[in-house]
Amino acid sequence: RIGGSRLKHWNSFKTMPAMAQSGLWHTNRTVGGRHEYQDKNAAERRFSHIPRVSRIIFLQVHPTDSSEFEEDILVEGRKRYGYRVLSVKSANVPNTIAAILLQVRDQTTVVPNAYFEWTEGNPISSMLKFLLFGTGAVATLTREVLRKAEPNEKQRPLMALRS
Repeated sequence: RIGGSRLKHWNSFKTMPAMAQSGLWHTNRTVGGRHEYQDKNAAERRFSHIPRVSRIIFLQVHPTDSSEFEEDILVEGRKRYGYRVLSVKSANVPNTIAAILLQVRDQTTVVPNAYFEWTEGNPISSMLKFLLFGTGAVATLTREVLRKAEPNEKQRPLMALRS
């Protein structure tokens, strides 16, 4: 359990170890068709220096009612246009991402990598968005949640940001 988020169900890909050795790329919206996945994959590999042989898993967290202070999270894994996608609904995006990363680490003993785009804009408005809607400076807040949940830096999932 991390800040009210508890992974209750994990309906995902068959091999968690393969998932842990993949890069998890957080997308702040549902990627649409085949060309959007291809474009996103190519751009993120280029900007984040992810080797072509490394597998990417798209992580899509769909915000729900932010008045929920505790929730059980259902993570669903599926393939879309040949790309692996984890999809989850949650009122608290950063806590959910942290919980997923730690769950992957705990079940596989491999510390996963996560890749984020930097959120542009005023940090105070981002914090207000987080407090009101559970969204906002997702990368920064996810890192803080992970720092508090896992004090050992070597066991903490690696987070990479790009602007």
